[in-house]
Amino acid sequence: MASTTMTTTASPPDDLDTLEIVLIAVGAVVIAVIAVVIVFCICRRLCRGNGRKPNRIGIESDIISAPNGSPFTKPRAIESFRKSETEHEHEPDLSTAPISRPNNIPLDVESVSSKSRDTKYSKIRLADFCSRMEQMHRDNDFMFRTEFERISDGCTTLPAATSNSTAMSEDNMKKNRFVDILPYEDNLVKLDGESDYINASFIKGYNRPREYIVTQGPISEDEERQGKRTATMKEFWTMVWQYNCTSIVMLTQCVENFRHKCGQYWPGTVNGTAEYGDISIQLTEEIDRPICVVRKFTVIKNEESRTVTQWHFKEWEDAKATDSKNLLQFIDMVRMSPASKSESPTIVHCSAGVGRSGAYIALDCLLQHIRDHDDVDILSCVRDLRSQRVRMVQTLEQYIILYGCLAIAIKKKLAEVDRDSKEDGFRSGQRAIASDHQRDHVVNVELNGDSPDAVAVEYENVSYHKEFRNSVQSNETLNI
Repeated sequence: MASTTMTTTASPPDDLDTLEIVLIAVGAVVIAVIAVVIVFCICRRLCRGNGRKPNRIGIESDIISAPNGSPFTKPRAIESFRKSETEHEHEPDLSTAPISRPNNIPLDVESVSSKSRDTKYSKIRLADFCSRMEQMHRDNDFMFRTEFERISDGCTTLPAATSNSTAMSEDNMKKNRFVDILPYEDNLVKLDGESDYINASFIKGYNRPREYIVTQGPISEDEERQGKRTATMKEFWTMVWQYNCTSIVMLTQCVENFRHKCGQYWPGTVNGTAEYGDISIQLTEEIDRPICVVRKFTVIKNEESRTVTQWHFKEWEDAKATDSKNLLQFIDMVRMSPASKSESPTIVHCSAGVGRSGAYIALDCLLQHIRDHDDVDILSCVRDLRSQRVRMVQTLEQYIILYGCLAIAIKKKLAEVDRDSKEDGFRSGQRAIASDHQRDHVVNVELNGDSPDAVAVEYENVSYHKEFRNSVQSNETLNI
C-alpha cells in the first residue's frame, strides 16, 4: 500500500520534465530562426550597400574629379568627389584645414573622340525637344542621369595648360572659397598690381570669346577675421575696374542656411559709400523687383567714375530648385538691359562660381542658339563649359533645369513660327485674291479694246476663266 502511494506521487514530476524539455526545444528553434533572419537581413543590406545606388544628387559614377578638375578612376566603395555646393555646406569647412597643394593629377591628352561620338546622339531637333524631354523624365529621370554622367567623359581631353599652379600657390590658396574649386591656368583672370590673383575664369559666350567672367562670391573681412580665408573684395572691384565691366549677375544670397556664401561687396544703404583699396563704391539706386534686386553703383578711381549695374537673383538658393519661368525672365531682363550691350565681359558669380553660375551661362548661350538654329545640344554645351572651369552645371537638378527652361522657350518659338506661317499664308491668299481681281479687270478692259492676243494670254493664266474663254472662242469674239 505504501509502495503504491510512492509511485503515484512520483509520476507528475516526470511529466513536468518532459514539458520543460519541449518548451526549451521550441524556444531554441525560435531563437535560431530569429538569428537566421537577422543574419539574412544584415547580409542583404550589405549586399545592397555594395551595389551602384544613386547618390544624393541622383547620379553614380566611377569617374571622380580630382581637385584640378581632371577625372581618375576609383573603386566603387569610394564616394564621388563631385560635391554639390549644398554638400560643401554640410561638411566640415575645408578651408580650416592646413593649406596644402591638392594632388595635381596629370591629364591624359587624347583625341576628342568621345565628343564627336556623343554629339551624334545629344543633338535634338527643336520640333522633337518636348517629347524627348518627356521621355528622359521616365523611370525616375533615368535618361537624364545617364546623360549627366556622360558629361565627364570628355574631361580627359583637356590640354595640359589647364593646370592650377597659380591658384595653388601658398599665397593664393586662402583666397579660394573652396580649396577644391580652382580656376584653370589658361583662362585665369589676371589682375594688375601687387595682389594679382582672384578665383575667376574667362568664359566664352555665344557671340564673343570672353563674354563672361565667372568668379566665386567675394570673401568678406568678417570671414577673414575667423582665420579661415583671406578677404578678396578689393580684388573683386579691381577686376571690375580693370576689365571695364558694367554688369554683375549675382545668383546667391550672402548667407544661406546660416553659412557665409558671399561677402556683401557694396554699401548697405542707398547713397552709402564703401572703400576697397583705391576704389570707392557708392550705391546710387536699389530697385526691389519680384524676382530680383537691381542695384546701380558709381565706381570711382583716380577721379574717374563709371556706372556698374548689379542684377541680384533672389529665387535660387543652394538647397532649392528655382522656378524655370522666373529664371527665363531674369535672363531676358539682363540680356535686354543697356548695360549688357557693352563689349566688356559680364561678371557672373554664385558662391563657388560653378553650379548656378554654370547653369546661368549655359542657358544664356543656349537661348541665343535656338533663336538662330533648328536643333540644340545641351550636353556638348555643358561639356564645353567644363573645359573652361571645373564642375560648371554641378548637379543633376541644375542640368534638368536647363531642359525645363529650354522647353518653355522652344514652345514659345515654335508657336511664333506657326503664327507667322499662318499670317504669311493669309497674306499670300490676300495677294492671290488681289491678283485675280486685277486680272479680271484686265480681261474686262481688253474685251472692250483692240488687243485680242493679250486677252488670250490673260485667259490662259486664269484657270477659272476657262469656261468663259471657251465660250468667247466659240462665239468667235477673239481672233486666236
